[in-house]
Amino acid sequence: MRVLLIDYYDSYTSSLVHLLLEAGASHVTTVGHDSPQLEALLSTISAIQEQYQLIVLAPGPGNPHDLLQASHTARVLAAPLPMWGIGLGHQLIALHAGASSTQDRRPCHGQVSHVHHTEEGMWAGIPNGTPVARFHSWSVQTPLPAALRVTAETTENAENTVMAFAGHHHNTPRWGTQFQPESLDTPAGLDIARNILGLAQRWNSSAVTGLDTTQVVEVLRRFRTDNEHLRCLDDSLLERTGTVSRDSHWGSIITLCSNDRIVGDGEALAQVEARLGERVAAAPGAFSGWIGAINYEGDYVDFAHTTIAVTGSSHGWTVAGDDPTRVQAVKEALAAASDAAADDAPAGNTAADSAEVSFQTELFGPDKGTYRKLFDTVQKLLHAGDSYEVCLTDRFRVPRYATHTPWETFLRLRHICPTHFGAYLELADRTVVSASPELFLKTTPSGSVVTRPMKGTARRHPHNPQQDAAAAAALANDPKTRAENLMAIDLARSDLAQVCKPGTVHVSRDRVVESFETVHQLVSEVTGVLAPDKTPFDAVRTCWPPASMTGAPKAQTVEHLRHMEQQPRDIYSGVVGFITDAGEAEFSVVIRTAIFDKEEVTIGAGGAITIDSTLDEEFTELHHKASYVVKACVDSDKLVAQAPVVDSFYWCNGHQIDQQHQSKHPHQSGLADDTLSRKLHQERFVDAVKQLYGPTQHQAAQQFYDQCLQQLPQEGEYFPRIAWTARGGEADLERPCPKRLTDITATLADLPDGRYLPTIKGPDMPALAVLRQDASDRGADEIVFGDRWGNVVEGTHSAILWWEGDTLCGPPKHAVLPSTMRELYEHVMRQQGHPVVEKWLPLRELPNYRVVSVNALHGVRTITNWV
Repeated sequence: MRVLLIDYYDSYTSSLVHLLLEAGASHVTTVGHDSPQLEALLSTISAIQEQYQLIVLAPGPGNPHDLLQASHTARVLAAPLPMWGIGLGHQLIALHAGASSTQDRRPCHGQVSHVHHTEEGMWAGIPNGTPVARFHSWSVQTPLPAALRVTAETTENAENTVMAFAGHHHNTPRWGTQFQPESLDTPAGLDIARNILGLAQRWNSSAVTGLDTTQVVEVLRRFRTDNEHLRCLDDSLLERTGTVSRDSHWGSIITLCSNDRIVGDGEALAQVEARLGERVAAAPGAFSGWIGAINYEGDYVDFAHTTIAVTGSSHGWTVAGDDPTRVQAVKEALAAASDAAADDAPAGNTAADSAEVSFQTELFGPDKGTYRKLFDTVQKLLHAGDSYEVCLTDRFRVPRYATHTPWETFLRLRHICPTHFGAYLELADRTVVSASPELFLKTTPSGSVVTRPMKGTARRHPHNPQQDAAAAAALANDPKTRAENLMAIDLARSDLAQVCKPGTVHVSRDRVVESFETVHQLVSEVTGVLAPDKTPFDAVRTCWPPASMTGAPKAQTVEHLRHMEQQPRDIYSGVVGFITDAGEAEFSVVIRTAIFDKEEVTIGAGGAITIDSTLDEEFTELHHKASYVVKACVDSDKLVAQAPVVDSFYWCNGHQIDQQHQSKHPHQSGLADDTLSRKLHQERFVDAVKQLYGPTQHQAAQQFYDQCLQQLPQEGEYFPRIAWTARGGEADLERPCPKRLTDITATLADLPDGRYLPTIKGPDMPALAVLRQDASDRGADEIVFGDRWGNVVEGTHSAILWWEGDTLCGPPKHAVLPSTMRELYEHVMRQQGHPVVEKWLPLRELPNYRVVSVNALHGVRTITNWV
C-alpha cells in the first residue's frame, strides 16, 4: 500500500513514517501541507487516486482552525481516499466534518492516558484500557456530527476527551486519533497502524460504492447455485442515516451460504464450534464464517457457512469467498450495477408512511380478554414474590395467503424500521425477516464481550418534535421503566460474571434512550473480558436466554412463562447472527421479526410486566410493537380477496326469528321481536368490514346492509347471505333455507391452528365447514372446541352455552366469534330473571352440564348426545 503523508512539520514525523512502513505500507511519500509539490498533486485528484491508497495527516503544532483555512488542507480533506488524522490531523478531519475543536483547559504534552474503546475497526484485537501518549493543546468536542462516531475516549483527570473516531466523507472512510501512535508510550501504536492500513486496503479492494443492501442482494442472487441459499444481516440504519453501529464494524453482511448446513438441537452449536477456522477468507479482514439462528428454547440451531460474502455499505463493499474467480466476477457485476444505479432515478418506495401503523394488527393477535388472564396470573406471581419481573409474550399469526413474499416484507420492513440488526435468513424450513434493534451478545477475538439489553419502549411522534422529545424524556425518567431496565442490567451482569474475569464486568451505558424510526428504546450496555478458559460459545450458552426476554429471577421465571404461554416461542426471543472463523461473534435478539413457513407467518411481541404495570398500557404496547411488522407483512389486497365478511340468518315471512319453531325449546318465549336481532347482525357485519378493510369502507358497508334489508322477500323461508368482498357488497337474499334441527349430537376437539381470523364471520367458514363434514361422517352435528388452555370456546357454526342450575353460562365473549343469537338468548334469559355469567369451563367437563348450541339458522338447540 502506498501512503501519502501530509507533514505539518512535527518533530516526530520521521518516526511516524517508519511506523507506517513497519505496519505494512510499501511506500510513504511525505509532502508539506503548504508545499508546491502538494499543490501539483491536488491539481488532478485522479493522480492521487492512482498513486496512493491512504492519506495520513500528521501531527504538528498550531491552531487547527487557522490551518484548515490556510495552505492546501481543505482540498486534501476533500480527496476521495481513506484518510487517517493524527493529533492535529485528527482535529482537522473533525472540523472539516462539522465538529468543533477548542483549546484544552489543561494541555497534554507527553502525558499518558488509558483509553476505553469499541474494540472494532482500528481497535480490533487491542486490549481495552491500553495506554496512549498525548501531545495536544486542542481537542475535539462532542457531540460529533452524524458522519463521525467516537471509538475511543478517556475520562482520566476529570476529562471526557475524544481520543479516536471513525466515519465517512462522501463514501470514503475517515479515522482520527488524538494521541501519537509512534510514541514509545503508545505500545499498541504499531497494531493500530496495521489495523488502519488493513481497513484502507479493504476499502480500496472493494472499489464499489453507491449500492444499497437490496441492490447487492439482487446482484448476488444471479450467482446463486442450487447448492446455496441467501443469508443477509442488514445495517439499514447506517444506510439511512450514516450512523455507524456501536457494535459492528462489518456493516451489512450479505452472503451465499452452503446448503451443507448444521441443523439440529442445542448440541448442534458444538458442531459449529468444532468447525471454526476450517475455511478462512483469502483477503485479510474479509468476512468468512457461520451465519444462523438459535431458538429461544435452545433446542433448534441452524447455521451455514459462507461461500461468498459481501460486506460494507453504500460507502463501499468488500467481496470475499472460496473461489477467487467467482469473487472477481461478483466484483465486476457489482461495479456494473453501481454504474447503472448512478444513471437511473431512485426507485419509489412501496411501503406506506412509517407513522401509520397497521389497523389490521388486532385481527391476528391475542385479544384483550385472553391477555388479561395471563396478566392477572403474572400479577399473582409478582405479589407472591415468585418473580420480580416477567417478560410476557404472545404471537400474531397471519395466514400465508394474505402476506407479501418474505423478500417483499424485508424491503418494506427495512423502510419502516431501519436498524443496525436487520436480517433476512433462509433457514432450512423457514425464512426469518427481522428489524431487531437489540444486540444480544458480541465477542471479539481478544476476549471482550458486550451485551446491550433493551427494556422500555415509547412511541415516536414524528410530526410533533416537542411531543416526541417529551416522550423520550418521560421514558428516560419513568421509575417503572427504569426498574424494568435495572433488572435486565443486573441479569446481564450476573450472566457475564459467570464467564468473565473477576473485576472486568462493567455497565458502560446505563439506561440511555436510543431513538429509532418508530419507537424510543431505553438501552443499557454491559461489558466484560472472557476468562482464559471461556469461549464465545460459553458466553452464548451462559447468557441464554437473552436477559431482556425473560424476567427475573431468570430460571424460575422462564419456567413460569413456559406454563403460562403454553406454546414454544421458537425463533422469536431467540437470536440470529454470525460467528467468524477468527472467533468474532455478534447476535441480535429476535424481536420486531416475521417468521415465514409454508402455512403462516408468526410475529412475536411482548413486554416486561412489573408490579406497577397496568393491563391497558401493556396490551397497547404489545400491539404497538407488532403493528409495524404486521404492516410490512400483510398484503391487504390478498387478504381481502380471500377473506370476505359474511352475515347470514334465518328469514321467515319477513322476520329473522320464527317464534313457532323457537318455542319448541324451553326458555325461548319472547324471541319473536326481530328488531334487536337485525341491529346486532348489522353491527357485527359493519364492524368486521371496518376491521378487515379499513375505516374508509365503514359507511359504504352500512348503506349496503340497509339496502339488503329493504329488498328481503316478505313471504317464504330463506337463509339470506350478505357479504363484503374486495369487489364490494354481494348478496344472495333468496338463498334456500337448509334443514333446521332442534336436538343435536356433538363431539369435542382442540381448536384448530388453521383459524386465522376468529373474530370475523366469513374468512374461516370454508375450513370450519370441512371440519363439520368430518364430524358428520362420525355421526356428530357439531364440534365443540377447546382453546390452548383446554377451556370451552365455541363450535364450528354455533355459540356454546351451558346451564349451571338456574344460571346460564358461556365462555368470555372476547375469546369467541361474536354471536348475535347468543346476545338475543342471554337478553331474553335476563328478562326472565335468570342470572347470565361469563366464565371458563374445562372442555372435558362440558358433557356433565345441560348444554345448548345457538346460531342464527337453528336458533337454540340442546346437545343431547356426545360422541
